[in-house]
Amino acid sequence: CMFPPNAECSLQTPTQRLSSRVDASRPPRRSNAYVSGMQEALGMTGDDLNKVNTCFTVGYTIAQIPQNLLLQVIPARILFPLNMVIWGGLTAVTAAAKSTAHLEVIRFFQGMAEASTFVGAHYIMGSWYREAELCKRAAIFSASAQIATLFSGIMQASIHTSMDGVHGLAGFQWLFIICGLITIPVRAFEPLSLCPSCQD
Repeated sequence: CMFPPNAECSLQTPTQRLSSRVDASRPPRRSNAYVSGMQEALGMTGDDLNKVNTCFTVGYTIAQIPQNLLLQVIPARILFPLNMVIWGGLTAVTAAAKSTAHLEVIRFFQGMAEASTFVGAHYIMGSWYREAELCKRAAIFSASAQIATLFSGIMQASIHTSMDGVHGLAGFQWLFIICGLITIPVRAFEPLSLCPSCQD
């Protein structure tokens, strides 16, 4: 176990709580962008959005086993932030996409970067909590991202309406830029704050 149950550190540092809030804001981002101008700007038609989402699923599926095997040799405090910095960079780069093909490539690699997150988080919780404690915490973790969709759409709509046309960029492009730029510094700092006193 990479996180011994008797280690003297807390799983919920301020940076982790911030990271959780950043992650929780992500689910509806692409769909919001699609109906906020991305469809027209990239000439997307028919089932193009489904193809883009499928590319994410393919990348996620391919990388899931390798990513979780990496958790056995690379500490989670390194692997998770590294994957999410890559994810954040790809999110910001999405603003520069000029075609559906660009989106498909970006989403494929985003899926690969994100593949360790959900299962890996449950692995870590299983390393820390007793069996009687685990179910409630796992349920809260799993439900939090879904609950966040109630609020993130409103936030993203505000970004779109207030920043559309700023510096020549469409509102949907700012959605990707802001989401990516928030993620990168938070995640880059995480190796220093995610259980720094624990042994790898």
